[in-house]
Amino acid sequence: VQIKGVIEFDNSDGNHIYLIDGDAKINIVDEFESAAREYGSEVQVNYWITDSPCTKEEMLEGWLRKVFGSIEAEYEYYNAGSWTYADQAYT
Repeated sequence: VQIKGVIEFDNSDGNHIYLIDGDAKINIVDEFESAAREYGSEVQVNYWITDSPCTKEEMLEGWLRKVFGSIEAEYEYYNAGSWTYADQAYT
């Protein structure tokens, strides 16, 4: 089961945590209880939290960059030609 959304806390009638996905409001606790009823009392939960909405692929890519490291670099090609200075030649 995969659910996604923006986290919202609601303390008006007790502590509830919801995921908001468009017009859908998903009660996370209800989802866990449903999974426990369907699959047994032991449920494994994997979760990802990001600071902005993104796709599953973007989350995995970000995680892999953190685990294995990444470099983001820009470069500009510059062709200066050849010239000489004193006893050395530069290209």
